[in-house]
Order: sequence, then structure tokens, then C-alpha cells
Amino acid sequence: MSIWDELGPIDDLIADGHRLRTEQRDDEAMVAYVRAWEVAEDLNDDVLRVAASHMIGVVEPDPARKLEWNLVSLRCADALDVRTAADCYPTIHANIGWSYLQLGDRDRAREHYEIAERCAVGLDGDYGVSIRSGIDGMLKVLTA
Repeated sequence: MSIWDELGPIDDLIADGHRLRTEQRDDEAMVAYVRAWEVAEDLNDDVLRVAASHMIGVVEPDPARKLEWNLVSLRCADALDVRTAADCYPTIHANIGWSYLQLGDRDRAREHYEIAERCAVGLDGDYGVSIRSGIDGMLKVLTA
């Protein structure tokens, strides 16, 4: 089971946010993700905090605030046991890398993509292939 499968109390909010993102309605998606964060906070649940902060980081348009939310997601993941958090680290580090790249810090971006690459080794299935492909592509850009 993946951490992304354990979102019971915020599952509908995250799903709504995803749907709104596919409709290019990021402002409305942000509302759903912030509400998911509030529920996660109310429940004092780091698994839910990881998911909600991760998604806020995805839709946040301001690069500095995007980085802040991605770092929140990392801190929440770090609070979990290693097995629970393992499959979220590649995505979190890739998003942190993207944030640093948007802020013009290629060295820190590359550092986080390299961490993401190491963390992604054990990911299975289509999700693993997709994540590793994105990480590999960014590392090629950053090492060129």
C-alpha cells in the first residue's frame, strides 16, 4: 500500500483538487488542497499533512512559497516511519528540486533531483517508471 492510498479523511478534497487541476482551475484546486491541509492539521495526521502540503506545493504559483510548502511536505514525511514515507520521498525531492530551479539555484535543484533519483530506485509499476523518467529528464537538463 502506498502513502497516497491512505488519505481517507481528505481523499475527496484531494480528488476534487486533481479534477480541478485537469480543468486548469488551479485557484479552485488550491482551495481544496488548503482545506485538506486544515483537516490534516485538525487530525494531527502527518500522512495527511504530507499529501496536502505536497499538493499545495504543486499548485502554488509563487516559487518561494512553492518551495516552502515542499519543505513542509518533506518535514512531515520525515516525521513518519521510513516504510510509510519511502514512496513519497522521490516526488517530494523532485518538487523541491523544481522549486530551486524556478528560484535560479541549479546546484540545489540538482542536489534534490539526485536525492529523488536514489529514493526512486524501489518504486514499482507505472508510478515508478513515470517518476524515474521525470527525474532522469531533469537531471539531464541540470547536468548539461
